[in-house]
Amino acid sequence: MSRMKLSQLRQLILVETRRALQEQLGQDEAEKGEDSLDAQVDKYLVDYEKESKASKTEGKDFRSFVRRFLTEAEDDEKKDDEDKEDDEDKNEEEKETKKLSSDDIDVDVFVDSVMRLVDNYDNLLEVRDTVLRRAVNFLLKSYEKDVVDSFKEDLIERYDVEIGKSKFETDDDKFQAPTADRAGVNPGGG
Repeated sequence: MSRMKLSQLRQLILVETRRALQEQLGQDEAEKGEDSLDAQVDKYLVDYEKESKASKTEGKDFRSFVRRFLTEAEDDEKKDDEDKEDDEDKNEEEKETKKLSSDDIDVDVFVDSVMRLVDNYDNLLEVRDTVLRRAVNFLLKSYEKDVVDSFKEDLIERYDVEIGKSKFETDDDKFQAPTADRAGVNPGGG
């Protein structure tokens, strides 16, 4: 059985807790999608951490493999395979409980990735839809479905905003490209 990372466990607990709460409150009609900017940012940070760790350990992996390969021959003579597995389990548990150091992450790569997120947050994070989904889910907690429907209709009628559609998609729906016969193109080529 593979071990689950702490971040994966947190995400699983978050998802299951939300699902259970929605079921308990009868909110099956809640807006789908992530309604937390924190969770969206955390997903990027976890990915950036993975990239940074991989960058830092690129050279280390080969060196540790060679070192392990050379010492395994000696260890085979001294220890059983069961002892090795016990030692590896203990080492993994120690790694999980102690804080990591600068030897475990390439800070420069992590900084570059975070700054890409900061500079491009408007393209990478769904801020607009997240706020709208959060508003719908807020209303669903305390009000009947007709209030939520009215909220969605007012968004469309008064602000031309539809949850789940970007501003560009909404504009594309309003101003569709003309067909070829009305686009000023002469099919006869003259």
